[in-house]
Amino acid sequence: MTDTPPRATAPRRWTTLTLAGTAAGFAATALPLQAAAPVLNPAPAAQVWLAQATSTEGGEGGEAGAPVDAAAEVHLLVLMANVGAHLRAAAGLYAAGNTAEAAGLAGHPEAEVMDELRPLLAAAGIPDFSDALDNVVAVMASGATLDEAQAAVDAVLSALNAGAATIDTHDRVDAMVYAMRDAGHEYEDSVADGAVVDLTAHFEAQGFVAEARLMALALAADGDAKLAALGQQALDIIDSTSAAFGDLSGGDFEADPSIIYAAASQIEFAALATK
Repeated sequence: MTDTPPRATAPRRWTTLTLAGTAAGFAATALPLQAAAPVLNPAPAAQVWLAQATSTEGGEGGEAGAPVDAAAEVHLLVLMANVGAHLRAAAGLYAAGNTAEAAGLAGHPEAEVMDELRPLLAAAGIPDFSDALDNVVAVMASGATLDEAQAAVDAVLSALNAGAATIDTHDRVDAMVYAMRDAGHEYEDSVADGAVVDLTAHFEAQGFVAEARLMALALAADGDAKLAALGQQALDIIDSTSAAFGDLSGGDFEADPSIIYAAASQIEFAALATK
């Protein structure tokens, strides 16, 4: 993996997310989280360890990615989710006015995963979206309007969605769990003492959750009754994590990483019925 500069973290604490306008970073293509979903009780510790497993590769910081022995299609979906999560986070930062950091974060996929992802895309017959990815960085670095930045992000998200649609739906079962694990790792890095201390990591956590939700939606629409039931169950579990973020217009939230890790474990156990 190419070395990248350390993430710049602003020395401030976000006790509530009063970020009007940041919903643009999670627009229609990004599928925002549902607000006001009920919170499930965290899974017992004996369950949570599965979702925190570290025998994985790839990613920055706490990002886990897929295990080295994961199926090629699952690994492909996980890498594509990594790209999507970073761009969603960059869009959120851009909307919050952190334009320089947004442009830097938008460049992370090229630095971290694209060298590995491009041959996998080619093998799967999925078009390379590198030019569109580079365009996001250029647009954000130029100080473009929020609409222009979001349009650039949406172009990549659309390419990701189109590519994922060509992959067997069943492969989303494991990939969805790995995306939620990555969300948990990022979330854990983003909070301390009941406050958000790293807004970038917080948006990245939201991005990974949004990626997992896209996979759950695909499963819920599948013709296989077991997969469809799992997809709906996963949607309910994923939507329950909204309490860890609050809504994007402000309000209280539960700064508790176990909410995300528990959701990953609950989906993993629910998926056993499809194995």
